[in-house]
Amino acid sequence: IFKVINDPPVNHYFATYEGVPSDFYLLMAGYGTRMMRDEVDIPSGTPNFASQTQPSIPDILTPAAGQMLKSDVVLNWTGARHLSGVTGYEFQLDRGVIVAAADTFATPTIPPGEHRIRVRAINALANRGGWSEEITFTVTDQYNLTFIVQVPKTTPGSEPIYLTGNFNGWTPGAGENALPLQQISPQEWSVTVSFSPGTALEYKYTRGDWARIEKDSLGAETANRTYTTTAEDAVIRDVVQRWADIPLSVGEEDAVPRLFRLYQNFPNPFNASTTLSFELDHAARVTLRIYDITGEERAALLQGVLKSASRHQVDVDASGWSSGVYFARLQADDREAVTKMILIK
Repeated sequence: IFKVINDPPVNHYFATYEGVPSDFYLLMAGYGTRMMRDEVDIPSGTPNFASQTQPSIPDILTPAAGQMLKSDVVLNWTGARHLSGVTGYEFQLDRGVIVAAADTFATPTIPPGEHRIRVRAINALANRGGWSEEITFTVTDQYNLTFIVQVPKTTPGSEPIYLTGNFNGWTPGAGENALPLQQISPQEWSVTVSFSPGTALEYKYTRGDWARIEKDSLGAETANRTYTTTAEDAVIRDVVQRWADIPLSVGEEDAVPRLFRLYQNFPNPFNASTTLSFELDHAARVTLRIYDITGEERAALLQGVLKSASRHQVDVDASGWSSGVYFARLQADDREAVTKMILIK
C-alpha cells in the first residue's frame, strides 16, 4: 500500500510500509508510473517520506527554429553539465519518443517536410523534468547549384542576363518563371537554384529574349548546355562566346582585313581570363586551340569555316588551369600562327 502526495507540483512524496522492499517502489505521477529508488533505509512498520525534485528543463541548441536542413540532422541541447543530477534525456521527434544518454543525437535520415522536436531530462531516480520549448524545422532533399557565367566584353552593361532551361519552362527573360542573374564582376554573373539529386538539366543564357540568346564564337547556334545534379551543393562555370545580336567586337565591322594575323592575348600575363584576337584576309577553315608547355591540348576555342575576311575576339577562361606558360595556336587552312601566354595566379 502506498500513499502518494504531489504537493507542491515540483516535488514528489512517497512512502513504503512493512512488507514492501525498502529500496524500490512505484510512484504515480501525472505523466505515468515511474520506478523510483530510495537511498534511505526504512524501519519496519514506519512510513518514510522523501522529496525528489524534477530535473531542470533543457534548452535546444540545434536545430534553430525555422531552420532549413538536409536529411541528416544532428540534434543538440543543454546537457548534464548544465543540469545537476541528470543521467539521460527523452526527446520527441514528431511525437515519437526517443531516449538518449548524451546531449546530442544524430538522427537517421529524416524525410523532407516540416518536423517538430522537444526534449526533457531524466535524473538518477527516473524523474522526468518538464518539456523544453518545441522547435519546428524543415528538412529538404534539394541542393544548391550555383551558375557563374562569363560574358563577352561587348555585353551591354545595362541589360540583365537570364538563365533559361527545362527547369523554368524555357522562359528567356522577364516573367513568372524568370531566373535573372546577379552581376558579381564586370564580366561575371551568377544565380543559385535548388534541385533534387539526379535532375537532368538543359539550359542556355540570354539577355531577355530569344533574339539575344548566346551563340558560339562563329555566331552559330549552340547546343543546349547540360548538367545532372548530385546530392551535394555544386558550382558550374560557363563562358558565353558571343550574343546573337552583337558582333563579337566592333572591329568586325571595320575595313576588311588584308592580313592573316594572331595578336598577343590581352592582358598578358593574366589571371584566370584573357582575350585572343585574330584577323583573316579570306574565307578559311579555322581552328584555335590552347596548349600547355608539355604540348597537351587544354582548350579548343574555335573550329569551323569562316566564310569571309573578318576580325574576331575570343575570351579564354583559364580559371581551372595551373600557373604557367601556355600557347595559343591559330590555323587557317595551311597557315598557322602561335602566341605565348603567361598565366599567373
